Amino acid sequence: NAPTMTSITVDPNSNNVLQKLVRVNVTGTYGLGEVATRRELIYHVPLPSGSEGEKESFIDTFEDKSNWEGSTWGTHEVQTIGGDKALKVTGTSSVTDAPKASLIALKGSLTGVNLAVAHRSAGYLLSYDAQVKIGFDGSTTPVQGFDPPPIPKYYAAGISFRLDNNNNSYGLSFLRGSNNTDPLPDNIDNNIVPEDQKNLIVLWQQTDSGTSRKWLAYKDMQSRFTDDMESGPGKWPTIQDLWHQTTILSKTPDHSWLFGQIYTIGWNRGLLISDPIDLCGASSASLNFWTWRSTDPNTSSRFKGIAIRKDGVDTVLEILNDDNPSWQQKSYDLSAFLGATVEIVFDARIDSLTTINAESWYIDDVHIEGDFDFPINESTLLVRVKEAASIEFKIGGPNPIEDGDQIVGQTSGATGIVDGAPLLESGTWADSNAVGIITIKNRSESIAFQTPETIYVTGSDTTAEVSEFRTKDNYIQAYYGDPSGWGIADGNLLDYQREANIRGGDIHWPPDEVDDWAPDNDYFTLIQWDAVDPSVVSVPSNDEPDAIIRTNEITTPSSGTFDQPELGLHTFGHGSTNIYFDDFAVQTETISTGAVTPIQE
Repeated sequence: NAPTMTSITVDPNSNNVLQKLVRVNVTGTYGLGEVATRRELIYHVPLPSGSEGEKESFIDTFEDKSNWEGSTWGTHEVQTIGGDKALKVTGTSSVTDAPKASLIALKGSLTGVNLAVAHRSAGYLLSYDAQVKIGFDGSTTPVQGFDPPPIPKYYAAGISFRLDNNNNSYGLSFLRGSNNTDPLPDNIDNNIVPEDQKNLIVLWQQTDSGTSRKWLAYKDMQSRFTDDMESGPGKWPTIQDLWHQTTILSKTPDHSWLFGQIYTIGWNRGLLISDPIDLCGASSASLNFWTWRSTDPNTSSRFKGIAIRKDGVDTVLEILNDDNPSWQQKSYDLSAFLGATVEIVFDARIDSLTTINAESWYIDDVHIEGDFDFPINESTLLVRVKEAASIEFKIGGPNPIEDGDQIVGQTSGATGIVDGAPLLESGTWADSNAVGIITIKNRSESIAFQTPETIYVTGSDTTAEVSEFRTKDNYIQAYYGDPSGWGIADGNLLDYQREANIRGGDIHWPPDEVDDWAPDNDYFTLIQWDAVDPSVVSVPSNDEPDAIIRTNEITTPSSGTFDQPELGLHTFGHGSTNIYFDDFAVQTETISTGAVTPIQE
């Protein structure tokens, strides 16, 4: 009945996305007393896009397999394990470079969550969170030397996402493999095994119709701190006096830390102190690094101390007063610090009286490794994938750009809705020098943002300058939890202290925004990747460092009908038939397709 609404034509079988509205009744009165005239007007006012709390979720506890397609690789059965139903891998298939593999795909249309509708309503972009618990069942007859129950020696298991009808996908896996090739002892494609004989979380991709795989990023779950000195000084917030990174001498491959310089005169002392390192959940730990020492022979003092700092107090592990002008590996037991948060301290002091041979002290390849009780049976693996257009920007401010804001290109006229909090790399909004990335959805498809141009937020004086515009990428993050939790949950998404994720209990999700993390919703640890393949980008972020991967090798269709499974569960290796899945869940948001004016009835 809207006076200004025109007729529209809807194509058969097309998706019609309903938008939530508020009905406003207004009564107008003209005149007084008995001669007064009254009329009621009714308006239907659309709610803003992306309102908080509008996510829809689907949970499958595997009472049956009705929500899953037939097995793509291998076989799967619903079995009772530990008194509860679960999806058990009962057989494997041989696929390219992976002699033992299993894969089962989700049915695309689910009760409560329709991925096709979510995809179309965001402008042919699909974002969601998906999680599953991965268990190890020791009832399967083990392969001699490979599968001692309950956790096999070699395994890879997790979530496949961006899974299309040709078996192309990304994968997120708990994994332990062998890099040996003759024979292949683990039955896992070596291209997704970045480190030999280590418990890892690996992000990988599968292309060429499921025949080609490679790892994209990985986290060493046996290591709580690792730095090969090749990625800058970011893991060392305290750098004093003569400490600096150098390429003069290194163990591997190009960079190391050096205290000193070619010519050093006078008294110098400097501390090199690492980021805080959480040793929660460890049953053993050790500090390992490589050192090279050469000091002026006339030096009156050459103190080179290694210490562990806990609660502001330094415990000296060793003082290296001697010279050793060759690379030497040092190792120290950290059993006294288990369960605590510590920092590594390199304390260098030198009093050089001449200018001869004063190079001093090199440090390279620092690691804290140990037994961190991983993998844990029935741990939770979660992937958060945001598919979005994006704007790399600078000179942002004076107010923060926020989730749900509508942005407009001042020159191009392009528009879009901000999808999540911007990823800040440097600067601040208040100082109007913020630098980072804005992810956007529902953009004007026929008009692109220009480089450079100024963008502004509708209804605000906030602006920013476009450095680069990208039309479609995946921004991927990974999280994990376990059934026992560790320490006392503190609301820190990067540490290892968290609440328990119990099989058969409530399903928990990490908050969308970093500022919303709190002790009462701290159920996961955000993965900070140890290494990233050059084919993808590790996105700089002050709040989530080394945690966000950007890639566009596999994206959703940009038109037409969405008919791919999108999500699946996979295994690789000898340990496949020791593995079961439970408590699968996915959540996504169905949003309106742009601004709609109020409708008068």
